[in-house]
Amino acid sequence: MNSREVEPLWRAAVGETEPWRRGRLFLVLLAVLTFCLQCLSFGRIILAGDIQRALVLGIVGVVFWLQFYFIWIGVHWVRWLSGAWNALVGFILIIWGFRDGVNLAIGVGI
Repeated sequence: MNSREVEPLWRAAVGETEPWRRGRLFLVLLAVLTFCLQCLSFGRIILAGDIQRALVLGIVGVVFWLQFYFIWIGVHWVRWLSGAWNALVGFILIIWGFRDGVNLAIGVGI
């Protein structure tokens, strides 16, 4: 490195890996897990003959993968929107879990 060139602060703090590249392995694992679960769910719904639910699952899947792409390329407002949505769903699951006495829903909501 040239002595006149100042080293970036992030390199001094985290090393040689750029901060925006550190979460890529987690995103790849999340994508593989989500894709497998979506394929299993879609196959089960098709085999049951519930075409309306398959259409809804397809639309939700398209929205998820569009959101995933935006997060992958680094669009930050999508992360805030996703975080707010997940917080709302978690809160709803906690409330439903207490109401119905389902400990799994409480755990997932937390």
